[in-house]
Amino acid sequence: MRHAARLIALLLLVLCAEAAPALAQQSAAPRPLPPSSSAAAAGAKRWQARYPPAPRARVRPDGRRDHNPGRGSAASATPLRNRRVVAFYGSPAMPSTIVGRLGPGEVTKRLRRQSARYRSRRGPRVVQAFDLVATLATADPGRSGLYRARLKSRLIDRYLSLVRKKLGKQARLVLDIQPGRARLIDEIKNLKPFLNKTRVDIAIDPEWNVGPHGTPGQDQGSIKAAEVNRLSGWLDQFIAERKLRPRMLVIHQFREASVGDGRILNRDNVEIAFSNDGIGTRAAKFSGYVALAYRHFVNGFTIFYRLDERPLATPDRVSRLKPHPGFVLYQ
Repeated sequence: MRHAARLIALLLLVLCAEAAPALAQQSAAPRPLPPSSSAAAAGAKRWQARYPPAPRARVRPDGRRDHNPGRGSAASATPLRNRRVVAFYGSPAMPSTIVGRLGPGEVTKRLRRQSARYRSRRGPRVVQAFDLVATLATADPGRSGLYRARLKSRLIDRYLSLVRKKLGKQARLVLDIQPGRARLIDEIKNLKPFLNKTRVDIAIDPEWNVGPHGTPGQDQGSIKAAEVNRLSGWLDQFIAERKLRPRMLVIHQFREASVGDGRILNRDNVEIAFSNDGIGTRAAKFSGYVALAYRHFVNGFTIFYRLDERPLATPDRVSRLKPHPGFVLYQ
């Protein structure tokens, strides 16, 4: 037994030593800088002018048919059970992202084509999604004084309409939060009208969670395990009280310090996924993914169309990562 324990300990040391350079490279790689509040507003305004909305259609909130019929039924399954979400990330206020660069029609076509490459007979079912930045960290305080800008509700509605009408029946809208100096719980509560609707999830980007005195782009943000538990607990209770279907809570990370030490709790109605957002070479990204992977939660992998090493990691290679990613994000 002692000999086996020593071998295991030695193996862990070797793995940590091999992963350390990859994590260092991910942490040292240049990260995207936040826009000014005026640039974010102008970007969203230009996008809306270029892609005016069609006549507004009513988006039905969770009704009787959408409620969770109970534990054990097919409809009560968590969003990522036997599924792989393939998502496009960004915002009309972020022209450097895939969502900000393209109009609704083109980005939907691109998402369909990209997600189709992950389908296989033996693989998990592929679910399409938009990871829409609903709260964007900014380089200046803005009107709120909180170094963040909120996306207009009518723009969120447009992407929810795209998910409902143009993508598959299981497609989802993930509302991403870069809080700046704002409290994460306040930003989640601001999105309650959308959380009442079917197939709407939450993502949190700790990189931009800089606390009451930090500045996005200058100070590196993070989140404590205890805060993850508070947020997932609130979301779990919100869902249970309204008898809604389970939701995802995606936590972005690219370095060990992105999420603080501590036990992350499982919730009945919230499926937590940790998505690795490292930038760099394929080898560094793969090693970093393995090093940061959580054993008892869903893990995710991110590909940056314009920032990652070329050629980009193929869907086949991403699918063969271990643990298998249940959430794949394209920026």
